[in-house]
Amino acid sequence: MKGLCEWRVPTAGMFFWFKPVASIKSVEVVQLLLKNKVLLAPGEFFKANEDNHPSQWLRLSFSFAKNEDLEAGVALISKVLRKLKSN
Repeated sequence: MKGLCEWRVPTAGMFFWFKPVASIKSVEVVQLLLKNKVLLAPGEFFKANEDNHPSQWLRLSFSFAKNEDLEAGVALISKVLRKLKSN
């Protein structure tokens, strides 16, 4: 996903956080992936403050997924990010 987003490598827990490059809207990522049965949580769902600024960060849970499902999901996320970046 290099060049398509920035991310934070998890040090604990069960979530992987990433943010698409500025030209990609996170809400579009969520909508396209949902059509492909991949659900990501928009970052604003987890904000502690009320600044009303939408978050570009997305949260992917990996606690219950098999490795092959994660690999397929990340490949699909990359495909969607590339598609949105080229638009």
